Amino acid sequence: VQGAELPVDPDSALLFQLAKTSSEPIIIDENSKPPLPDIVKKRFQVKSQMVINIYPKVGKSYIFGLHQCSHQRVWTTDEKRLFKEISRRLSDGLTSLLIYRDLMKSEGDYRRLIETANEGIWVIDKDRQTTFVNQRMLDMFGYTEKEMMGKKVDEFVIQEEAANHKIEMRERSKGKSSSYERRFVRKDRNVIWVHISGTPLFDDKNKYKGSFGMLTDITDRKKTEAEREQFFKFFNLSNDMMVIADPNGTFKKVNPACLDILGYSEQELLAKPFVDFVHPDDKQSTLNEMTKQVKIGSSLNFENRYLCKDGQVLWLSWRANYNKKEGVTYATARDVTDRKIKEIELAHKNRALKMVSDINQALIRITDENILLNDACRISVEIGGYRMAWIGYAESDKQKTVRPIVSFGVGTKYLDDADITWADDDRGRGPTGLAIRTGKTQTSSDILNDPKMAPWSKAAIKQGFKSSIALPLIDKEKTFGALTIYAGEINAFSEDEIKILEELASDLAFGIVTQRSRIEQKKMAEAIKKNEVAMIEAQRIGHFGNWDWDIKTDKINWSAEYYHIIGFDPQKAPPGYEEHLKIYTPESITRLDAAVKKNMKTGEPYTLDLEIATPNATCRWITARSETVYDDQGKITGLRGTAQDITQRKLVEQKLATLATEREKALLEAEKLAK
Repeated sequence: VQGAELPVDPDSALLFQLAKTSSEPIIIDENSKPPLPDIVKKRFQVKSQMVINIYPKVGKSYIFGLHQCSHQRVWTTDEKRLFKEISRRLSDGLTSLLIYRDLMKSEGDYRRLIETANEGIWVIDKDRQTTFVNQRMLDMFGYTEKEMMGKKVDEFVIQEEAANHKIEMRERSKGKSSSYERRFVRKDRNVIWVHISGTPLFDDKNKYKGSFGMLTDITDRKKTEAEREQFFKFFNLSNDMMVIADPNGTFKKVNPACLDILGYSEQELLAKPFVDFVHPDDKQSTLNEMTKQVKIGSSLNFENRYLCKDGQVLWLSWRANYNKKEGVTYATARDVTDRKIKEIELAHKNRALKMVSDINQALIRITDENILLNDACRISVEIGGYRMAWIGYAESDKQKTVRPIVSFGVGTKYLDDADITWADDDRGRGPTGLAIRTGKTQTSSDILNDPKMAPWSKAAIKQGFKSSIALPLIDKEKTFGALTIYAGEINAFSEDEIKILEELASDLAFGIVTQRSRIEQKKMAEAIKKNEVAMIEAQRIGHFGNWDWDIKTDKINWSAEYYHIIGFDPQKAPPGYEEHLKIYTPESITRLDAAVKKNMKTGEPYTLDLEIATPNATCRWITARSETVYDDQGKITGLRGTAQDITQRKLVEQKLATLATEREKALLEAEKLAK
């Protein structure tokens, strides 16, 4: 279309206006806003075009464009960047030509123009000797005008580029203009990069007389390009993920490590907002971090989870910097999944240990079983960080029902229709039923996809339950119930955590059994106490006491009535065996000592009527009975027995004996009188 007139209809005018207001290339095609003007499509068969405004340092602006006529083209970022660079160099070339044109028109205006120009102006003759430099040129190279004038341009060129420089000068002498980059040496020996727009100069006879050059210092740009090149070299070789993203949350460029780590193609990653690849639970925190990053300019060690193409979930740690000038974020991410899993497992383990500690404290403090069970469920949720916990007891009914006793947390209504059993059927093959039936811990790492949880999975997911563990409560070898805990994430229970929770369930079961034993012991103690009172009353009424004697310690224990019978102070401890013998008369001592020794030797018990000699005794005669005490090996370790007050019987016997004696004496007297 070179030389053709382009009709400027309203659509085309709008296109030019857009180009003039943008420093970046404008893409115009069927889908752009505004779309490609109809007149351009029909007259020149253009399918897609890229245009940019060119601003020479003098004169008016120009529109520079590329047309694609065969198909609608998708212009890449690299193509846009190259197009922009070409337009910049074209602008420089136009500037040189326009300045030279103006030079020919007005020498005075020319002088003023070039002295105030931002670019260096360098004029050389046909022998490449300097004939003119402006102030900007002197500033760039660090010389004075006197030092540069008359010197060959070759003297300033860096040695490595001398050969290319000679070729360029030879082409210039042939009348060819060119735009290129070259390195020169400043007076201070530092190297400077410049962009040169060179134009040959001719005399009136059209004979080459030298060259006019406009030089732009591009040292900083070259440094940036080198850094950029180094960056992209590192970008492509890095084992860590590296991305460039815009503030709208879209990846503009991703390195090969991204593709390897996440498993997606580059096209897939660039096609939609990157938050679509973020784990649902981390999306909001990611959006918040993006907002913060744009405000403060950076992110440091921000962590979130990404969903890989194969379904795997990875933890990534991000470091990012937002370049406000470029309007993009440069970010790197490292796969920290292993570390994060260990941290999570350690946190879960520590929480589980705290649960065990708190529940053990509750076991010491709480004496009511229901309060203890409620506390165990509360601690599981508040300290353990789980969603819900409940305790159920195994019933011995026909259906083998698991009866919920207590529950705590989110979604406790889930239990209302759960209908869990410990029978070997569908409703008894879940974790809770299996734990009770087998006496072993059961887990469901992914409730939604666990066949065992089929009867309850929909209701469980509705409550946010994604995994669970059921821990049997065992007394000796009998399972009497289970503690069931639900978590809000899949695979929530690690091996270490399970071991700690099993310890917790064991402690809880022990506490429950201990509580019940305490209640039974209390009842038994009350019954024994009641029996003891009845026994004491019976001994008082029957006037008999009991005793026991430990041979090894020589310790004797007496009942209250025994103290009363022998008249001994009940506030004092009973005496040893030898002292005890002194209670009786000498005759009774002899018989009792012999009987005791025989009993201790042979195990044969004794029954003796003994006479008491102590003045404070409430009786004078007792019947003493013994029973032998043996240890586990059959060795005699002591005696025990009773003492029955028989004083009245003895008095009657004595009276009868006296009467018999008196009667016999009377009979003898009567016989004597009869004779």
